[in-house]
Amino acid sequence: MILFSNNKSKLNLIIDIIMLLLLIPVSGIGLLMKYVLVPGIERNIIYGDDVDLKYFGLSRHQWGGVHFTLSIFFLIMLILHIILHWKVIMSVFKQMIPALTIRIGITLFLVFFCLIILISPFFILPEKVPFEHKHRNRIDNFPSSININAETGNDTILTNQQSAESEKKTNQVVNQEINSKISGTDPHNSEYKEIEVYGYQTLQSVSEKFNIPTSYLANSLRVPEKLTGKNLGFLRRQYSFTMTDVRKSISDYKRR
Repeated sequence: MILFSNNKSKLNLIIDIIMLLLLIPVSGIGLLMKYVLVPGIERNIIYGDDVDLKYFGLSRHQWGGVHFTLSIFFLIMLILHIILHWKVIMSVFKQMIPALTIRIGITLFLVFFCLIILISPFFILPEKVPFEHKHRNRIDNFPSSININAETGNDTILTNQQSAESEKKTNQVVNQEINSKISGTDPHNSEYKEIEVYGYQTLQSVSEKFNIPTSYLANSLRVPEKLTGKNLGFLRRQYSFTMTDVRKSISDYKRR
């Protein structure tokens, strides 16, 4: 009997240690997803468009899968913990609530509540809402009163209300460029319209596409060469050049 009691105590201790080792990473991953691997709109504001964030090679959604798996193991350990302490739990429960009817009511409520929370995701359907196509993750849709510090290379970008307004004007220019491509006219300079360059392309990919040195494009647009891996849409907001300037640089190099 004493041996069984000692073994049970050791088992309880092992389960408690495992629960602690599961709870800490579950909490840590939750903080990681909240403050480091930030979702769409915050990510775009801090790091620019077309950027994905990873930690140890895993994206935010993949860390969410790890978080879910650890949560399942923690739940299993919690159930084992309750089973091993069932007599103690029932004894304390009777002392706290002597009335049998009230105890039964509380027990039924807890069982029903836990079942609803655990089982309902398999039966409920998501709410369908209209999808917004017009740059819903762009900075002009984010509250302009929020200031965010972002580091790009050695440059620190402060996003505030004035930059939000400037970004909104820039987006209007982008829309004009897109519309001009559809209509076949260029509002800036029709001389370069045959050179196809788009905001989602990086400076590096443009240099490879047109066989132009990256350093030449970076210098002509006054962009640090360390940022040539960024897309043009992001760079032109920071260094105040237009897509026509990019086309002109390409044309000037070809004429040399």
